[in-house]
Amino acid sequence: MGRAELGQLVDREGLDASSGSRGRLSIAVPAAWARDGADIEITVPPRVSCDRCDGGGCDGCARSGAHRTPADAAARTLRLRLPADLADGVTLRLVRPFGEHAPLDQLLVELRADSAASPGVRRVAPPPADALARSSTAGVRALGAQLSTPVVLAALAAVATILGLLLGR
Repeated sequence: MGRAELGQLVDREGLDASSGSRGRLSIAVPAAWARDGADIEITVPPRVSCDRCDGGGCDGCARSGAHRTPADAAARTLRLRLPADLADGVTLRLVRPFGEHAPLDQLLVELRADSAASPGVRRVAPPPADALARSSTAGVRALGAQLSTPVVLAALAAVATILGLLLGR
C-alpha cells in the first residue's frame, strides 16, 4: 500500500468537525530545503494561535485566542519531512502532535518558501538507513515523518478491523 493510499484512511471531515483544541503555526523555510525534501525540526512556541478563531477568542480556546504547548522546549520540538513543492504553500495537519495527554488535539503547520527559515526551525540530517533497520521504533518515527503518526495509526486500525471481520466469519 503506497503513501497516497494510506493518506486516504484519515477522515478529513471528521478532523475538521472535531470539537477538540486546534492550533495554527506558520513557518517559512528556504525553498532549497523543500526541493531537497529536507527533514526539519520545529521548536513550537509556548503558545500557538487558535485555528478556529484565528486568535480572536472562542469556546475552543476559552476566549484566549491561543493554545498552550508543553512548557519544556524539547517536548514541543517536532520533526517533519518537507514536501518537495512549497510554491503555493502547504498546510500539514498533525493530530496529537505532543502526545495523547497533551492538551492540543491538532496543530496545523502552514509551510511557505522564503529566503530564510523562521526562528525555531532548523534543518536536520535524516536518520541513517541502518539505524532505521536496527530500531522498529525509529522506523515508525521515520514513517511518521513522511505520513504522520495518525495516518499510520489509522492504517493499523483499518487492518485490525478487516482482520476482525474476516476472522469473525
